[in-house]
Amino acid sequence: ELVLWVHATLLDSIPLLYQQLVGPLTDAERDAFCEESRIVPIALGADPGRVPRTYAAVREYVDTMLASSDIAVSADARIVAEAVLTLPVRPLTTPIAHVERVIAVGLLPDILRQQYGFSWNADDERARERWCGRIRAARRLAPEWLSRWGD
Repeated sequence: ELVLWVHATLLDSIPLLYQQLVGPLTDAERDAFCEESRIVPIALGADPGRVPRTYAAVREYVDTMLASSDIAVSADARIVAEAVLTLPVRPLTTPIAHVERVIAVGLLPDILRQQYGFSWNADDERARERWCGRIRAARRLAPEWLSRWGD
């Protein structure tokens, strides 16, 4: 169950982040991502019949799980999240850490954001939208070798 949940959250969040920072994806591209990724949870022991093959199936599974009592943020999870979202205070990393935190917390579903204890308001949402726009613009202006590293 945990392998399936983690896999589904990745299938949900990676395209969402891509769309926020890079550009739109078609339904076919999101579905292809799901189909091509199926091998990973199956290799880790997930029931092949339960692994989502389309983005719509991912959304349905994630929404169902979030609406259930099966997903709950523990005290340990809050500690890990805070550690991941808090970089050491240094002149160069502090602004970057702030942007990462705004984007990461802003993309969480409301119910999980609340369970983690992260505050969020309209100003935070505007900041997230502003930073995502700036990153998309910077990416468009960056040289090809920098904006598409890893391709």
